[in-house]
Amino acid sequence: MIFHKIKIYSDSGWYLLVRDLDSYTAVLLWRGRDLAKGYVEAVPFLKHGMGHPETKQGQAVMFFLQAELENRETELSMVDAITLLSEQFSSARDFFYERDGGFYINQNGGVREIQLSQHESIVAEVKRTDLIFPTDDKIEIKKWRGGRHWYAKKGGMDIVIAGKQKWNTRRAAEEAVIKFEEGDKK
Repeated sequence: MIFHKIKIYSDSGWYLLVRDLDSYTAVLLWRGRDLAKGYVEAVPFLKHGMGHPETKQGQAVMFFLQAELENRETELSMVDAITLLSEQFSSARDFFYERDGGFYINQNGGVREIQLSQHESIVAEVKRTDLIFPTDDKIEIKKWRGGRHWYAKKGGMDIVIAGKQKWNTRRAAEEAVIKFEEGDKK
């Protein structure tokens, strides 16, 4: 698999280049697992109407299904919901793959066309046999404006320790980074 770091103005990020059936299959399996996990996490919140899922996948699925359920008179079965989610989240991939013979996808599942604009350039390339995105070793601790929780990120990806990706204090997020770094070196 080929990963490109694409610079857009002053920012940059890693993208998987998908141009062959093996890469496309790997992406389908990866995103399918994410959708299924998100669905399992979102359903209790959808049924009981309180709180929100902990992961990005769960939140994305919950918000999409909430919008869809507002336009329906009946509930969706799990099969119908997963089918609907799959169709919704794969439409851009399929469009670019058919039109351009491939696409780029980032670690959050965001899809973009292969053609770069005049403000973009490939600044690095990594070849791997597995679908693990390269990271820039930059570690950040962030809190959303007006938010209550702290998030730790490495190379732009959320650090997850024992299924947890947000903390109540900055210190707890810093401790998660230390645990993550210790686990990274083992």
